[in-house]
Amino acid sequence: MPPVHGLEHLQVEVRREGLLDHGQHRPGHGPGHRVHDQEDPLDPAHGHAVSHPRRLPPVDRAGWARLFLFLHVLGAVTALGPTLTYGLWGRRAERAGGDVRAFTLRTISWVDRRLATPSYVAQLVTGLVLVWLLRLDLLGTPWLLASLVLYAGIVVFAVALYAPTFRRQRDLAERLAGDDDPAVAREYREVAARATRYGLAAVVLTLAILYLMVVKPALW
Repeated sequence: MPPVHGLEHLQVEVRREGLLDHGQHRPGHGPGHRVHDQEDPLDPAHGHAVSHPRRLPPVDRAGWARLFLFLHVLGAVTALGPTLTYGLWGRRAERAGGDVRAFTLRTISWVDRRLATPSYVAQLVTGLVLVWLLRLDLLGTPWLLASLVLYAGIVVFAVALYAPTFRRQRDLAERLAGDDDPAVAREYREVAARATRYGLAAVVLTLAILYLMVVKPALW
């Protein structure tokens, strides 16, 4: 019988050669023969193939910025586009008078509530997200700060002046469609003239914001 220390020396040498590792056996070899090989997940002997789920590539900050820039521009188109046509609709409606005028003003109100106003709100949200994604210095970017100040001014102006005046014009047009009362007609002309001035001012302010966003002038 060999000495015990000789057997221990042999085991050390076997481990050093990497033949004893992880308890894996190669088929056809004895229990003492261990290998590093891993099982092939596509080997038919295992009975099935291991599938790995596909993952979408991660979207970096620049990718998100491009997405929100697209949404921001889309919001500008859908907000400003209808607004620029309100005056044309109103002029044609005044020439037609009666039911046509009332219907046109109702349609303008319908479009404004469902398209233009939500688009203006989306403009603010996507714009603020872009400021964060692009890491813009709000106070240190004059054109951006001026745009936000103008935007806040338009909101106050529209809520306090333009919207109530236009609603009054629409209501008076409805009354005139059923009864051509001279007093109502006189009030309608006054309200319509005021609504036209307010609408023109809102368009000018909106175009000023568009100019700042596109040109990005150095204001100070």
